[in-house]
Amino acid sequence: MSIFYYYCKMETFKSMLTSKTLWLTDLTKSNDSEEVIRAYQSLWGRIKESLKRTDIDKDVLRSQFDLLESTFKLQSIVDVPFGCCFCSENDLVQQWKEYGENGAGVAAGFDLECIEGLKRQYPITSSDITHSIGFESVIYDSAQVENELAQICYLALKKYGYHAWYQAILPTFKHYAGFIKNPTFKDEKETRIVYYPSKFFENSMPQLSGLETNIVPHYCLSWDCEKTSAIRSITIGYNNPSSIDEIKKLLSAANIDDNVIICHSQCSYRDRQHTEG
Repeated sequence: MSIFYYYCKMETFKSMLTSKTLWLTDLTKSNDSEEVIRAYQSLWGRIKESLKRTDIDKDVLRSQFDLLESTFKLQSIVDVPFGCCFCSENDLVQQWKEYGENGAGVAAGFDLECIEGLKRQYPITSSDITHSIGFESVIYDSAQVENELAQICYLALKKYGYHAWYQAILPTFKHYAGFIKNPTFKDEKETRIVYYPSKFFENSMPQLSGLETNIVPHYCLSWDCEKTSAIRSITIGYNNPSSIDEIKKLLSAANIDDNVIICHSQCSYRDRQHTEG
């Protein structure tokens, strides 16, 4: 099983039980101002400087740099990934404070592999919708990530020369741009579903809705079907007055079986009162 936890307000949790869907929203509108552009600007900028110090022909480099940079500027605007973010742990104080209503919400654990049509992969824009959606761990930018991608770029330039930008470098960056994040977020231990919508899909995915624009633009991904529900556990926040029995009643009303594990947070965080003087 691949259990990952969605921290949310009680109101959101109840809405999820009614709709039985996850919302995939524009990742560039998240609380990280470097979403997507981290790969296309900061990471690429460092890789470009390292490539200048290699034995690659300077004319080839200049040509590829110009093509890539103009393309990268467009990618972060016209090919925006939509996603839904999870945590690998169910009881982290920073997650409760940022996403779980300061401990008054819940952390809902989903087995993402049970969502029909969703598989563990880094997706990329494709005419096949099954290649355009997937879930994977976030890649926190680091020297190791930089070195690995720099090596990919170097080998592509060696092999393809003037065609490296579209043969390998651009596809590689598009593949990972929706997952590369500023390392200051690494304590979130994030895994995310990422979806690249397209007007040119040759197939469909019944569990995924079209773009909906009520409240915020989003796609709905169903986590419940006749065969099974993907929800596996509920952790009740440390400031949430709900009892285990009350959560069971909510699940029962939503026709979700009683195999879901329900527990209380063990977090001992408390707000401190600050006085001056």
